[in-house]
Amino acid sequence: MGLSNSGQVLATYQDETRHFYEDPAAHLTQYFPRDVDPALFGEKEPVSQLNRTTMDASWHHTWPSHLILFKSLLQYRPALIGPNRKYITVKDILLSHGYREVWESGWNGWESDEKRRGAVSVWRWSRETGRT
Repeated sequence: MGLSNSGQVLATYQDETRHFYEDPAAHLTQYFPRDVDPALFGEKEPVSQLNRTTMDASWHHTWPSHLILFKSLLQYRPALIGPNRKYITVKDILLSHGYREVWESGWNGWESDEKRRGAVSVWRWSRETGRT
C-alpha cells in the first residue's frame, strides 16, 4: 500500500479539485461557512481552524467577493443537503448567499469533461442581496 508524504493512502487519495468536482454543491456546503462575511474578502486563510482534521484543514475557505466557474457546474449533480434532505444546486447556494452572475463568456469550445463544458461565468457578492 503506497502512502503519500502526508501519510495518505495513494489509491484512495483525493485532492480538493477532485473532491469538489465529485459533488460541487456538497463541497461548498461542507467547506465554506454558512454566511458570507465581506470583512474577510481577500483573506487567504479561514478565520477558524477549530475541529478540523489535518487532511481537510486547508480545504476550508471564507467566501470570496467573486467566483469564477464553468456554467455547467450550476446545475451539475445536485446534493441532498439540509435538514429536509432536498436537492440543492451550486446555483441555489450562490443565489442564497447573495451572489449574482455579472459576466458570462461565450462557449469555451468542446471539452470532454462534462463538468467543464459551456461558458465560464463570474459571480459577485452584493451587500444588497447577500446574507451576512
